Amino acid sequence: MRMLFLTIFLALVVASIATALFLPETASTAPILYWVTEDSPARREQIRLFRAWLRKHGHGDIDLRLDTTTTDETKKIIQGVSGVGADVMEISGGGAMRYFNAIGLLADVTQSAREMGFDPSVTYAAARTEIMSEDSDGEMRQYSFPDHVYPPMFFVNRETLLKHGQPIPPTRWDVNEFERLGLQFVKAANPPGQPRRCFYADTVDLPILRRSYGVAEFNETQTRCTLDDPRHAEALKLIYRWQKQLHLIPSRADEVSFTLESGQGDVSTRLFASGNYAQLFAGLLLVSDFRQLNIARVTAGQKPLDLTVVGPPHVQFPTTGLWCNTFAVYAGSKNADLAKYVLAFLASEDYSLQLLRDGNTCPPNATFSGREEYLCPSQNPELGIYAQTEWDVHSVFLQAMNTIAVSQSYSPFVLQRVVLREDARARSLFLEGQVSAEQAIRIVTERLNAEIQHTLADNPKLWKRYEELVAVQQRIDDRRRAGEKVPREWIKDPFHRAYYQSKGWAQ
Repeated sequence: MRMLFLTIFLALVVASIATALFLPETASTAPILYWVTEDSPARREQIRLFRAWLRKHGHGDIDLRLDTTTTDETKKIIQGVSGVGADVMEISGGGAMRYFNAIGLLADVTQSAREMGFDPSVTYAAARTEIMSEDSDGEMRQYSFPDHVYPPMFFVNRETLLKHGQPIPPTRWDVNEFERLGLQFVKAANPPGQPRRCFYADTVDLPILRRSYGVAEFNETQTRCTLDDPRHAEALKLIYRWQKQLHLIPSRADEVSFTLESGQGDVSTRLFASGNYAQLFAGLLLVSDFRQLNIARVTAGQKPLDLTVVGPPHVQFPTTGLWCNTFAVYAGSKNADLAKYVLAFLASEDYSLQLLRDGNTCPPNATFSGREEYLCPSQNPELGIYAQTEWDVHSVFLQAMNTIAVSQSYSPFVLQRVVLREDARARSLFLEGQVSAEQAIRIVTERLNAEIQHTLADNPKLWKRYEELVAVQQRIDDRRRAGEKVPREWIKDPFHRAYYQSKGWAQ
C-alpha cells in the first residue's frame, strides 16, 4: 500500500512538472498580456497585427491573449477588486468607464496617451467624453480609447420604398416630414382590411428626439436633472402618436408578434431586409450582417440590398447620439506600461486599415476616416457583391460623426445606469397608459434629483465640486437671463455645449 501511495505521489509530481513546463505562460518568451473581449476572427487578426505593429516600430514582443471568460461586467468587477483583473479590459463607453474608474479599476493614461499618440486629439470631438472624465479637482483625465465609435442613424431600404412608390427621405429631415412620408408609406404598404405588416421605421429614439427639442437630461453643469421640461412631454406624446395612433413604428405587441412568428430573438435586420421595416435605426456594426446577407441574396439569385442612410427626424436641432466601445488598462496590472501599447495600437494606421476593410465602424483615429477604401469600398472579387451597396452608407455616417453626433450626458453625481433605468421606466409607464406624459417626466426628474442627493450624502468628498458647479450654474443662468453669451468652458454637459454652439449662445 505504501508503494502504491509513493507511486501515485511520484506520478503527480511528474505530471505537475510537465504541466508547468507546458503552461502557455511558461512556454512564452515574451511578456503576456490578457485582453478581455470577445473571441472572433477579427480579434484574432488584430492580435496578429498588434505583434507585427510592435516589431515594425521597434518595440519588444508582447504575447497578447484573449480572455473570453470574464467579458461579463460583473465578472470584470469581481476580478478587478480582487486584484486579478485582466491587463486590458473592454469598457462599453463613457458610463461604464466612469463606474469602473470610481471603484479604482482603471489606470490613468493621460500622460502616456500624449506620449504614445492615443490622446483625445486623434479621435472625434464627440467621442472625447467617452474616454475622459473629470477628477475631483475638475481636471479632465483620460482612462480609455475607442475601438469602435459611430453615431446611430437610420438605414433605409430603397428597394422597399420604391416598391410601394414612396420617395427616399432626405439625409436631414424634421418630424413633420417624417410623419407625412411615414403616413404615405404605411397606407401604401398595408392593404386595407388586412393585418398591419409594414412600418416606416423599427423605432424612434426618445433621448435623441427630445434633444432635438432642446431638452437634456441635466443642466449645463450636470448638477440637476432637467427632464421635467414640458418639451420632454411633447416628445413622449409624439412617440405615442407615431406608435399607437398612426402606426408608423411598431408597438411592443407588434414586436412580440414578429418574434413569435420567426422563432428568433433578434429579427429587426431580417424584417428590414424583407421589407417589413422601411428604415432600421442602428449603427455601423450592422454592415457585417448586411454583407453576409447580401452574399446569401446574390447566391440565391436576388439583388443585394439597396441601402442609404439618413439622420433621425428632428424638431429644431438636428442631432443624433454616439455609440462607443472602448478599452482601458487595469489599474492593478503588473504590466500596465506594456498594456498601454494596446491602446496605442487602436490609434494606429495598422488597426484602422483592418477596420476600413471590415467597414463596421468609423476608425477611432479620425485621421484615417476619409480614406477612399472606407468611403467607397473597391469592387474586387472579395467585395464585389456588396461593396457598391455601401457607397451611400459610410460617407453619411462619417458626416454625422463630425457634425450632429453628441455623446451621452454623464453627471458625476449619478450613475449612468441609474439614469437609463429611470428614464426607461418612466417612458414605459407612459406608453403603457399608467401615467400621463406630464406625470412621467416629473417621476423621472424627481427620482434622478433624489439620486444626486443620495450620491452626495454617500460621498462627502463630492460636495466641494458640486458646490463649485452649482455656483457656475448660477452664473450661467444669470447670463442667459441677461441675454449674454456663456463661456464655453463653463458648460460641462456635451449636449449643452453643442446646443449652445448651434444657437450662438456660447463664447
